[in-house]
Amino acid sequence: MSASNERFTHWFPLFFGEREKYERKTQVLDKELEEYVTKVEQIDPYERFNKLVHNALSYVTTGSTKKPFEPKMVLEVLPKLIITHLVNLVDLKLCISIKAIRRLVNFLRLFRWLMKEHPEIEKTVDEQLEKFIKSPELRIKDHFASLGDLLSFATISNKFKFEDLKGSYLEEQLDRQAFWIIRSIPEIDHTDKKNKGKAMIMEQHRNETCFKTGVTGFHMTLTVNIINECIANDFNNDLNAMDATLDDNYGCLPREIEDRLLHELKSMKKVDNFNDYYTRLGQNVPDDEAISARLKQAITNSKDKKYHGSSEHMNELIDLDEQSKELLLAEPSPFLHFDKEKKVFANKNDAEWKTACCEKFPWVDSIISSNWKEVSPAELG
Repeated sequence: MSASNERFTHWFPLFFGEREKYERKTQVLDKELEEYVTKVEQIDPYERFNKLVHNALSYVTTGSTKKPFEPKMVLEVLPKLIITHLVNLVDLKLCISIKAIRRLVNFLRLFRWLMKEHPEIEKTVDEQLEKFIKSPELRIKDHFASLGDLLSFATISNKFKFEDLKGSYLEEQLDRQAFWIIRSIPEIDHTDKKNKGKAMIMEQHRNETCFKTGVTGFHMTLTVNIINECIANDFNNDLNAMDATLDDNYGCLPREIEDRLLHELKSMKKVDNFNDYYTRLGQNVPDDEAISARLKQAITNSKDKKYHGSSEHMNELIDLDEQSKELLLAEPSPFLHFDKEKKVFANKNDAEWKTACCEKFPWVDSIISSNWKEVSPAELG
């Protein structure tokens, strides 16, 4: 269990630039001589890391290290790893610290290492970025379910920079946020006739109130912007130079850069309105009136893209059967351990099935945690 009482589910190796082979000496008992002798073993840390990271990706995505690695596994895991770390960082589930900054940089370095090992990953990353930047009609949830993936892509891409993505990203980000803004503040929907005349009442508070509905996402974007400004200013936009610095310094940036990033990230947490947000991102939004116009346009765009229905249907719950199906099929899914042909679950003693059930259903985990004796998968079923 972690310090915050969370269960560890997987281990994942990180790359710290270790490449030189070395000898490892251990004392082993020689039964013929009936005495301890020194055993010398050659260790190749680079090859060891290569094997471990690919095994880890296979296990995280399939539940088994025996299933072959596929490059697409990298795109399933690394963007989520980076974005989850960012969410925890800005949502204060993690303290903004040098250690947290190092982990973020280590994740980015790992992503780039895997991208170099498997060029098809870089091809996919660049294709996704190009499609989003150059094709406005494709910037919808059907094509880009997670905007967060684009933040990680733009940070590790050799072809595109975050600056190339920024304008189109911010527009789509606000279009998607409009749904949550209206759910929190229905009166702000200028397209709803029921709210006619209420806009003026909300006008002076519109900026701060709307920003709060999506503050985690906005602070994530600011964090990525800070990291990319560091790459531009300290490494002249040369990601290979940053990689080399990290590899030569055991996965760490120079201390003066880390200290500056720490200061900037703590300062970023004070941003609580769109004026400061767009200013820090280098966007031209001069005053509250311009902010108001941008928010209204986002609400209109959001409805045109069918991101939500009419106001009277916005709070309707999804059908219970559909909710149940989504819950059961979402990761981690116990159905990974289901034999469709035989219509039976995994072997009754399969520990992986038990783990999946515990992660999926909190009540199962609660029963096992409160039980004084070990509960087998069979007993759990």
